[in-house]
Amino acid sequence: MTAAFSLGTGLGAGLVVYLLLGWWPALLAGVLASALACQWLAERYRTALQQVVQVAGEIAAGNMEARANPASFSGELAALATALGEIAQRQRAALRDLVRERDTVQAILNSMSEGLVAVDQVSRVIVVNAAAEDMFGIAQEAVCGRYILEVVRHTGLDACVTKVLETGEAVAEEMALFPGQPNSYRLQVSPIKQDGERVVGAVIMVQDVTALRQLEKMRTEFVANVSHELRTPLTSIKGFVETLLDGAVENVEVSRRFLEIILAETERLQKLIEDLFTLSWLESRRLEVPEEGADVGVAVGRIVELLGPQAEAKEIGLAMEIPPDLPPVRMSPQFLHQVLVNLVDNAINYTLPGGRVKIAAAVCGHEVKLEVQDTGIGIPPEDQARVFERFYRIDKARSRALGGTGLGLAIVKHILENHGGRVSVASVPGEGSTFTCFIPFPG
Repeated sequence: MTAAFSLGTGLGAGLVVYLLLGWWPALLAGVLASALACQWLAERYRTALQQVVQVAGEIAAGNMEARANPASFSGELAALATALGEIAQRQRAALRDLVRERDTVQAILNSMSEGLVAVDQVSRVIVVNAAAEDMFGIAQEAVCGRYILEVVRHTGLDACVTKVLETGEAVAEEMALFPGQPNSYRLQVSPIKQDGERVVGAVIMVQDVTALRQLEKMRTEFVANVSHELRTPLTSIKGFVETLLDGAVENVEVSRRFLEIILAETERLQKLIEDLFTLSWLESRRLEVPEEGADVGVAVGRIVELLGPQAEAKEIGLAMEIPPDLPPVRMSPQFLHQVLVNLVDNAINYTLPGGRVKIAAAVCGHEVKLEVQDTGIGIPPEDQARVFERFYRIDKARSRALGGTGLGLAIVKHILENHGGRVSVASVPGEGSTFTCFIPFPG
């Protein structure tokens, strides 16, 4: 329409000239005016089209904020500018949704405690979560696009991935991934399929099962130790009873000695069962810490009174050093008594005649430091870290002869930990041991 208007304008001007000067000059003027009008119009359209092309290029390059002002154009170009703006707006909304979904998925992956690595159909890494980064000491930005064998140099892992990619079947294995480390890892490699059939990659789940295997080992050892500890007194009791039934009961002196042994074994069996029950009870629940604590001085005094005759019979000096202004500890008197009984009885049993056992206490920060020192046989350095394990004995024959169950120190440890405290041991073989407990007090 504009072109027609321009052409008409040029012809009109030519007609005026024709009427004044003749038809040749008029025609030439009309053509010249039409050409100038067309050139002006073409230039205007070219500039507008360049602007639209520039905006379209910016949108294609990712700049969703680029816009062409429709008011600057007319006709079809104005409609094109409006359409480009709508496209950019929809693309920006779609991109925002994609980014939000990606961030959500990444947050979910990073919240997992298990390591996760995803690879494509040729074993190149495409996704790594935070747990896997920590586990393997890698960064997702640095390993994406590299082959899994380059990232985790373990042929067993690479073989599992290859098998899954080739067969499309999940694989589960347990192996040590790092040379020189005892940690065990469970690998679950599952295929990534499109359309339910075509394998386009694999997901590797890595879980550190070292603690689980250690717990299983401890459980197995515990069952074996309990079985052994129960079998020993029961076998002894059974043997002496059979001997009595075979005729030894007629001999009063022999039968009395056998019955005393049976009684001792029965009492040891009973103590073992009680200790097992106590330990199981401590491990199965969280103890409520009392608001009002126990008086350490009173508890130690009762222990000295209770175990004094035992120490005197072995010619062992039993002393206590407890400050009068010691604050009460956040522990019930019953549990504090049990801690002291186990520690002091243990010290007396492993101290030779003429030795000494001392119970001392002092305030240390917000805790009461309670020590049980002895001049006994001591504990070898390699055994000091394990003395609080269940049924762990340094000298098994001596422990059984003294009537120990091997659970006393384990009970002490669990009681203290359940009350927010802790226990440790320092010892020199042949010179003695010091068991140190830290127990919080209110306030």
